[in-house]
Amino acid sequence: MIQLQVLNKVLMDQDMSVIDENGLGLKHFTEYTEEFKFISEHYSRYGNTPDVESVLEQFSGFSVLNVKESHLYLVEKLREEYLYNSMVPILNKAAEEMQVDSTVAVSNLLPKVQELLEANQFIGGVNIAKHADKRVEWGESIKNKEGERLGIPTGFDLLDDVLSGMLPGEDLIAIVARPGEGKSWTIDKMIGNAWQLGHDVLLYSGEMSENQVGSRIDTLISNISINSITKGIWNDNTFEQYKDHIQLMTESKAALNVVTPYMLGGRNMTVPLLESMIRKFKPAVVGVDQLSLVDDTIGPREQKRVQYANITSELYKLSAKYKIPIILNVQAGRSSKDSASGIQLEHIAESDGVGQNASRVIAIKQEADSFQLSVVKNRYGDDKKTIEYMWDVDTGTYTLIGYKDEEDEEEGYHSRSERPGKGNVSQENSLQRKSRRASREIQRKVSREGIEAF
Repeated sequence: MIQLQVLNKVLMDQDMSVIDENGLGLKHFTEYTEEFKFISEHYSRYGNTPDVESVLEQFSGFSVLNVKESHLYLVEKLREEYLYNSMVPILNKAAEEMQVDSTVAVSNLLPKVQELLEANQFIGGVNIAKHADKRVEWGESIKNKEGERLGIPTGFDLLDDVLSGMLPGEDLIAIVARPGEGKSWTIDKMIGNAWQLGHDVLLYSGEMSENQVGSRIDTLISNISINSITKGIWNDNTFEQYKDHIQLMTESKAALNVVTPYMLGGRNMTVPLLESMIRKFKPAVVGVDQLSLVDDTIGPREQKRVQYANITSELYKLSAKYKIPIILNVQAGRSSKDSASGIQLEHIAESDGVGQNASRVIAIKQEADSFQLSVVKNRYGDDKKTIEYMWDVDTGTYTLIGYKDEEDEEEGYHSRSERPGKGNVSQENSLQRKSRRASREIQRKVSREGIEAF
């Protein structure tokens, strides 16, 4: 009856606003599909709603009602009916899954119910001209952060100058590297640094247990040897330092939540399950280690490249929805091994959709004497930037060497002062030269413009 009432309200008032302003569509009129199509197409073609006679000419069995209810009542009742009709097949599917595995059934049911509830709450567009004053408020909030990070710092010197930290939403940061290059250490450092700054964090570790993750974060924060923690190589003084560090961690008010496949009953993470954890833990930063250990619920039988594109698209939407950055570890393909220019977007294993969906992509490369982080994509600022560090894995320390950009590499100069006509500073050792270049180039190249356009 409610569908008929709404259509009669449109015809009686000669006004489509109850439809247009509340996001109503064909899916809400399952009992009067053809009638709704006729009225909508008439309005689109002629610029006005048809009169009752025109509708009766097409649909002689159409019941004409005198509807006096308000728009609010009609819309609420129509949405309630739509919600009920949509829930029935979802619950039927859940009942079938319950016969096989109740854990899977509940995990699949909750995100679908949440999605349905949100889809049933129409949010219209925004007139950005009329509400332009909102951008003044937004711009002022950025202006007031001058000299500060717009996002949460990663803990890597100079990288934060390029990225301006991990941004609050619409930020899916993909860390790409070949196996054994340090992806997990990198995501652990970013997550651990955010936690140290007082933020609640959530990390899905697809390969390591919570104790293994915890020991790495202990090392990254305290610089106590990872070999001491995991192999029991201690002296009395160092072990006391470790106990002091552990005591400080237990006293922190910030939560450092870690989830593993074992905690999921031996299953891999899915995006809907991750969303339920985000709603539960309310983290400021989420880490996913790694993409190959996340299962796709959209196209589980599709090729890997399609699955990876689906997963990263949904992760980006989660970032935008909950206004939190998400860090994702991704495997580089075999073709990256022989690339003279380092890892690029096309080297991401299995799927170019990953690079397209990520807002920032950071490639890792280890050489004999350095650990390099290269920003190969940055939707909100500069890219083609590489920062080099000396990395002591045992103590989790990253000592800044310097900064270089693609321009310097292509021209073959180690610093701007080595270019023709500028003299030569070859007497300086490599570390001094790169460090001096780092501060100069960052000041010159990395401005807040572009980054703050976010």
